[in-house]
Amino acid sequence: MSYKYCYRRILRSAVLFLISTLLFSYPFNTFIYAQVSLDGSMGTGGSLTGPDYNITSELGQIRGSNLFHSFGEFNVNTGESATFS
Repeated sequence: MSYKYCYRRILRSAVLFLISTLLFSYPFNTFIYAQVSLDGSMGTGGSLTGPDYNITSELGQIRGSNLFHSFGEFNVNTGESATFS
């Protein structure tokens, strides 16, 4: 085998690997949303729908003059919002 043949083969393999990696990871990278979920210890449990999360007082508990919420996950990405009302 010549040096040129080996170089082309390695280069072709590397390019195919990069293209396949980008193609297969693209759907997973573009559709990832933040995750906000209530753990259920202070009221309703489960995931909230985004990308603009509306967290109302009915989802928590009022004790005295304080409102409490408890989250299993609270991750908000850039461009998303979480509003407590």
